[in-house]
Amino acid sequence: MNAPVKFDGLEVGYDVPALPGMDAADIQTPCLVLDLDALERNIVKMGDYAKAHGMRHRVHGKMHKSVDVAKLQERLGGAVGVCCQKVSEAEVFARGGIKDILVSNQVQRCGQDRPAGAAAPSSARAPSSAWMTWPTWPSCRRRR
Repeated sequence: MNAPVKFDGLEVGYDVPALPGMDAADIQTPCLVLDLDALERNIVKMGDYAKAHGMRHRVHGKMHKSVDVAKLQERLGGAVGVCCQKVSEAEVFARGGIKDILVSNQVQRCGQDRPAGAAAPSSARAPSSAWMTWPTWPSCRRRR
């Protein structure tokens, strides 16, 4: 399932946090370190379970905060999109090409008046409920 990755010309700590075979003490942190075979096996297992039970499922973006892992979950596991807790997380996934994003938390941006995903490409769908202005929220009015 894995395409070979070319590491020639990549600088550790700038382009990539580590190279295969590096000693754990030399890995630049923070860094998401995965057993890719186990990850892919688990993604397929979750997707098969959801499909067998007639369920749709979403990537939980806060779990790994990785567009690449989210795309893998969509491709291998049949995830229908991603859910995020914050608009800033949603924007990262939108810029990375995820097309169906749900902000599963209250959206509150005091003093700002712009839609969620405003900086995202038009191909990404911003959550419809994410347009908020500070007067909408009592807690924001108190801080004013």
